[in-house]
Amino acid sequence: MRLGQQRKTGKPQAIRAAFALVLFCLALNLILIVGLLTRAKTERSSSSAFSSSTSARQLSEMAINLVQGQITSATTQGAGVT
Repeated sequence: MRLGQQRKTGKPQAIRAAFALVLFCLALNLILIVGLLTRAKTERSSSSAFSSSTSARQLSEMAINLVQGQITSATTQGAGVT
């Protein structure tokens, strides 16, 4: 075999197959990463909404407990007076 001559083998076909496999893996990874980020965004907004509703519930319960305490103290102060 002379220098500069190449044997005809299946190398171009193997290179194309490897390239297609690499592109497929990259596309699959991209799809998985986009899905993961989308799900994380959804979970973050859901947890933020839950946190807001929990804060609102705690504030409303605090107001109710304050009023109940005032009613209790007002009704027990007059119990000793005859």
